[in-house]
Amino acid sequence: MRGVPRSRLVVLAASLLAASGCREGGEDRAQVDAVALVNGAAVTSEAFARELAFAKRTSDGVIPQAEDEQLAFKRAALLDFIDRMLVLAAARDAGIAVPAEQVDREILKLKAEYHGSGFNEALAEGRLSQQELRERTRARLTTERYFVEEIFSREAVTDPEIEAWYQEHAEDFAQLEEVRAAQIVVKTADEARRVQSELRNGMSFDEAARRFSLSPDAKVGGDLGFFMRGVMPAVFDKVCFNLSPGRVSEITSSEYGFHLFKVLEKRPARKRSLEEVRPQVEQLLLRNKHAQAQERRIEELRERAKIRIEEGALAKVPL
Repeated sequence: MRGVPRSRLVVLAASLLAASGCREGGEDRAQVDAVALVNGAAVTSEAFARELAFAKRTSDGVIPQAEDEQLAFKRAALLDFIDRMLVLAAARDAGIAVPAEQVDREILKLKAEYHGSGFNEALAEGRLSQQELRERTRARLTTERYFVEEIFSREAVTDPEIEAWYQEHAEDFAQLEEVRAAQIVVKTADEARRVQSELRNGMSFDEAARRFSLSPDAKVGGDLGFFMRGVMPAVFDKVCFNLSPGRVSEITSSEYGFHLFKVLEKRPARKRSLEEVRPQVEQLLLRNKHAQAQERRIEELRERAKIRIEEGALAKVPL
């Protein structure tokens, strides 16, 4: 499955909303097994038990053993479920709708991560039908679109905010010394000496690399581009950072073969300017603002909602 665990769909399902588990009606008509009433809709024990199973699968196997801790775990899972109910309801009230073709594309993307029968096996592991997955995918896309269109669109990052963050985190923008080098790699020391002789007789390093080197970078004259210490194998650092630009190294061995290096350029350690890092700082601050705005909206929805948790029924739901 190309490195994708079979539990991928289980994780996906845990992040979505099974609205079908909520029954409409006033408090006086709530089912006796309801674990909560949310704006008059009963969250049934059966629906919550499914969500709790998903929560367990995505908790890294850390399930509390003490009775009070288990109750706290269930209460947290229920509150998260209720939050998702409230957001989805707000999205629908705002007229947010996701077309069927978008849901289809999302499911196809998910299927593409699996080989053979892996997709259906993952559905079975997560106890999800194709229809339930479709409903949950639509719910997720609806809430995502709600936040993008109704909440995130109002957020922006100002130049003063970017500049202030840059000044406060100056150490994050230290650019370590870099070197740009080219290499020639051959199998034996004798081959390396023959290449070395060609270089001394006037052949350019670029041509020698293209003709003799075994490394994939031979097609670009052995050019490795710029790199900092610790990125390449240690032998590369030892040779290249101690060689002057324009100079060719002596023959050096490694697990890859026998090398000749040429340093093309060096960049001293420096601090990257605000203009260089402005896009990444802006994106970071915008992500932070989005996260804060999302939490604020959820808090507002909670405050406006009429929520009653049935502690007795919650305690009876098995973990």
